[in-house]
Amino acid sequence: MGYSVNYTFIKGTLDKLEIKPQIFYAGKFKSATEPLRADKMTDANRLQTSEWLNDIYNDLLMKTSESRKVDTATLHNLANTGAIDTPEDAVTHKLIDGVKYDDELKDELKKNLSVGAKDKISFVSIEKYASANTNLSGSGEKIALIYAQGNIVDGKGDDDNIGGTTYINLIRKARLDESIKAIVLRVNSGGGSALASENINREISLAKKVKPVMVSFGDVAASGGYYISCSADSIFAGSNSITGSIGVFGVVPDMSSFFKNKLGVTFDGVKTGPLANAGNIDHPMNDQEKK
Repeated sequence: MGYSVNYTFIKGTLDKLEIKPQIFYAGKFKSATEPLRADKMTDANRLQTSEWLNDIYNDLLMKTSESRKVDTATLHNLANTGAIDTPEDAVTHKLIDGVKYDDELKDELKKNLSVGAKDKISFVSIEKYASANTNLSGSGEKIALIYAQGNIVDGKGDDDNIGGTTYINLIRKARLDESIKAIVLRVNSGGGSALASENINREISLAKKVKPVMVSFGDVAASGGYYISCSADSIFAGSNSITGSIGVFGVVPDMSSFFKNKLGVTFDGVKTGPLANAGNIDHPMNDQEKK
């Protein structure tokens, strides 16, 4: 059917609620804050989204064409016209080899295996197959493989993100271990904390001085994901790896009108200096706070 991307914009909702998202960002392609400040895609975001989406779609067409021996123009037309309506349509247009029930497929396997019709096929689960040889120990020189997957966060993080403190220690340990002769960092991250990214990048820079550091990009290595990678000796990326988007943004909401006009809540207090409550949601930022 083709690929599509749809973004949700909540600026209209914020306007109705009288919530003002005070937004600071650098880089016209840094589109993360667009849902808060626009009611549709900016030209820059539409351009970059079209670029990567069409790259991925064209890659699908090329690989499918090579595999199924159907030219890309025909495949594109099949998608645009919605020609594949049933499994049989997919057979007719050579996208699949056939449509079979479980028993038919097993009968074909038995025939190819030259076993009797009543014999059982000795299937092995992927889990059992993968666990057949778990002994990966060896001797001599080693390569450290470090997986950096998820959002980049300050502190230790957890298994679902890239904690700055945790990854600094991992890279430092690999740097100081003389039996490790090279480091491979596998990155699959859309970014996150600028401070954590800076500190990880620093540790990569130190490691590169004493041993080779290679980076492998997964589906995405953008913003902080690219930043922690760019000091490596080499970067290897797949044809559909999405990268780039070096920029920063911050959002400080002014909720004062919402609280007062929608909820009847007001704020008052004391402070030791003019900037003591800078960035609080109970008032609009002045020029000094914005700076």
